[in-house]
Amino acid sequence: MRLSTAPDERRNDDPTEAPKHFIDIDHYSESDPFGKMPRRYEKAVEKFGADTLKKYGTVPWVVLETKDHLTEAFRQRDTLAIIKYSAELSHYVGDAFVPLHTTVNYDGQLTEQKGLHSLWESQPARAVHQRLQAGGRTGQVRKRPAGRHLGRAAGELRLCGRNL
Repeated sequence: MRLSTAPDERRNDDPTEAPKHFIDIDHYSESDPFGKMPRRYEKAVEKFGADTLKKYGTVPWVVLETKDHLTEAFRQRDTLAIIKYSAELSHYVGDAFVPLHTTVNYDGQLTEQKGLHSLWESQPARAVHQRLQAGGRTGQVRKRPAGRHLGRAAGELRLCGRNL
């Protein structure tokens, strides 16, 4: 999990990193942004220009590029690269699913809601952290916490005609 934050940590030192975390897709069209955006990066550059893509984000293509690096790491059996690209892929995919990473109005600046982005990113994490610390409970170690349930699920899947 620690390595999954590396892309955010690079943002301060690497000026090419920031656009990799978002795509303001509504910049390209309000009515059909996904229909207007070419799937291949090279075609998107032809249509909109590299500078425009960098300005409005490149996360979809970074996900694909990182997936390709991860695939190659598996082919090479490079354990360190597998760990690195797995962590980075999880980060970029996560960013792609943050609603505020997909819109020009990412911080509420166009709708008089400035600060919305940091609220979105900090408040849920803070709430979970507080809930985990509530009551000072400690975790329990169980011998077979899910064994019985997994066995039942496997049996149900066999009944559906699927084997695990």
